[in-house]
Amino acid sequence: MSEQTILAAVDGRGVATITLDRAQVHNAMNGAMLAGLADAITGFEADPDIRLLVLRGAGKSFSAGADMSGQDNEPKPSLPEAINCLANFTRPTMALVQGACIGGGLAWTTACDVVIASDDAFFSIPEVRLGFNPASLIPMFLGVMGARNTMRYVLGGDRFDAAKAHEMDLVHHLCAPGELDAAAAPVIDALLSGGPDAMVATKATIRELAGLMVDADLAARLDAMGEKSRTSIEAAEGRASFAEKRPPKWKPSE
Repeated sequence: MSEQTILAAVDGRGVATITLDRAQVHNAMNGAMLAGLADAITGFEADPDIRLLVLRGAGKSFSAGADMSGQDNEPKPSLPEAINCLANFTRPTMALVQGACIGGGLAWTTACDVVIASDDAFFSIPEVRLGFNPASLIPMFLGVMGARNTMRYVLGGDRFDAAKAHEMDLVHHLCAPGELDAAAAPVIDALLSGGPDAMVATKATIRELAGLMVDADLAARLDAMGEKSRTSIEAAEGRASFAEKRPPKWKPSE
């Protein structure tokens, strides 16, 4: 039996919810999860009755990012391909974030129109610490965090808290732990108050004018850069150091 990786549901108002459902590994994303996410989002896009899409994580964390177990041989869309399904979703989208929101998990939140996080959430973009360039994700970070914050936290790879994420506009609203649903309720009500066609047209206009689109040629070039980096000797050492719970060889000793 294949592992269940996501849950998908729709309420009577047309609010669709996708829940990342690998709580035992803090919703680390494997091939099956990426395929499930892409399929669910594509299905909801095709349903004219869907008014809003919410993305959340089961258990203690939103997502710990890519599954680093080394056991993932599932065919899958690439992470950017899956995220682009959400970024191109024509109706409003929302992420509800608690606990760990790391790497690719953080990239998913940048594709959402509204992000609400509890005070216990923490964030990081640790790819450089694993020895590779997250090239295809950088436009997503730039579009939300700006160049200065992207430079600081992509190059640093260290954690920052929910208050810092709110300060740099990665998160719109903060709430107490356990209060995500209560915090989301008035925002969902606001997003359901607009005319459905007007919401679709307005979202498309904002995205076009804000320059949030990445053309196919640039996306392909970034994917190639990222793939070359992920298969480098340095990246192999980064993965080994992570698995062995030791500093990578390039980090100077005290």
